[in-house]
Amino acid sequence: MFDFECCKNGAQQQRSGSGSLQSLRSPSSQAPFLSVSVTDPAKMGNGVQAYISYKVITKTNLPEYQGHEKIVIRRYSDFVRLHGLLF
Repeated sequence: MFDFECCKNGAQQQRSGSGSLQSLRSPSSQAPFLSVSVTDPAKMGNGVQAYISYKVITKTNLPEYQGHEKIVIRRYSDFVRLHGLLF
């Protein structure tokens, strides 16, 4: 599992034993945050049609986003494409 958390106020973060980021701010804090977790890798299909998919969970209290939580399934190739666009 991969977790990423971003806070506008620069709140401290730490990695847990599983390697995920854990914010050191209080859970009841109303500081703006955006948290993204990539979990649950799963092989889909068989043979040459096989691919790996992941669950992507986004949680936020930022007003720019509709809703507080979004869950989508993305293929590994989506992450490769995103990496190519960013770097």
